Amino acid sequence: MNQTATLGIAIGFGVFIVGGLARAYMDFAANGRRMFYLVRRGNTESNYWKLVKERRAPVWPLLLSSICIPLGIVIVFGSMIWNNRSSKSSLSTATTSPIAALHVSFIPVENPVSQMCMDDTLSPTEWFNVPVVRFSGTAIDLFGRTTTAIDLQDWAKKYYEHKVERALWVQIAPGNVGNAEQALLPLVRMFPDLQVRQVEFGFSCPKIHR
Repeated sequence: MNQTATLGIAIGFGVFIVGGLARAYMDFAANGRRMFYLVRRGNTESNYWKLVKERRAPVWPLLLSSICIPLGIVIVFGSMIWNNRSSKSSLSTATTSPIAALHVSFIPVENPVSQMCMDDTLSPTEWFNVPVVRFSGTAIDLFGRTTTAIDLQDWAKKYYEHKVERALWVQIAPGNVGNAEQALLPLVRMFPDLQVRQVEFGFSCPKIHR
């Protein structure tokens, strides 16, 4: 139960008690000590109202009782209902995982040669030195070999599980962004910090002239 609802219930309970004390005062004023043992002593409000009309009792306890008792009940139950709805809303927000709301963000690669065509010694190579996925139509190529979306997920789980920095380079044929997003979204859900870097479709490492 959140603090606002707890405070509301406490206030409502306090208001109800004030109304209850006012009514107890009315009952005692109208019936005296008989209120403790008379089972059938009539309507307290009616009996007290007779005293008010005869100017034998003040009117404020009647007003206080009539207002505070129902108001206290409304505040208490209103706070409980509000807390219940608030809890359901919080639960719904919590169960709607932020991972489910992720989308694939493609980061353009400005200098693909330096990122993709250098080995660990920073020497140029004629092949890719980073993981590259190629999307063309419904075909998916990983490291130059045709694969499936399921196999891509299995590979990513094993490859990135213990990586500190996670990045994947992709080449997407024109009009195939939707297919690429559909295949890559499970990877981003597994690894929210995965950087998907998009390279121009058809790019390859340049030949090295020796």
